[in-house]
Amino acid sequence: MLGDDDRRDLLELGRPRRYPRGRVIFAEGDQSDHVVVVTEGTVKVFCTTADGREPLLALRGPGDTIGELAAIDEPGGGRGATVVAVSAVVAREIGGRQFRAYLESHPGAAMVMLRTLTARLRGADRRRVEFGGYDTVHRLSRLLVELADEHGVPDPSSTAVEVPFSQHELAAMIGSSRESVSRALVGLRDHGLVESRRRGVALLDVAGMRRRAG
Repeated sequence: MLGDDDRRDLLELGRPRRYPRGRVIFAEGDQSDHVVVVTEGTVKVFCTTADGREPLLALRGPGDTIGELAAIDEPGGGRGATVVAVSAVVAREIGGRQFRAYLESHPGAAMVMLRTLTARLRGADRRRVEFGGYDTVHRLSRLLVELADEHGVPDPSSTAVEVPFSQHELAAMIGSSRESVSRALVGLRDHGLVESRRRGVALLDVAGMRRRAG
């Protein structure tokens, strides 16, 4: 996490931006190199495969920086993924040159960014291992617990935690089909662990889901 001074200096750069839900912030292949620092809301990061699928790579929220690889990489590389606002997003847009100058003048921040990128790569490697080693129910359980911790919305009328993502999006995140995710949710529901809702999935027993996720 950036220190207070480094974060203040970063947020003083660029210009404020607002993106409505569904707005494309970056598109895969774009030649732009600006960076976006999310201060409110959530975005999803995905790529498009040769057969037209759109596997979800990550979710990012307040405090996260997106697009930094394009700012650091050699010119002409293009964006490696598409980023879309999942909810209304408030952010700071910083030009690539400004961002590079910031990293050069703030070595502590540069180290934090490097650690963040390393953690993301490790997380991607872990998920690849999980895809090959666990069934859909186990992968989905692990994902729902992770999403509840990072993006969950507590239900004020109960102990449930809502995860605002569709079955299609959940399937993309674990490399499965929507039909397989639907069947897995039925099994988890029959054990009293989850409940399907209009805006996504609610975890009725978070502790039980943690045990199920292993």
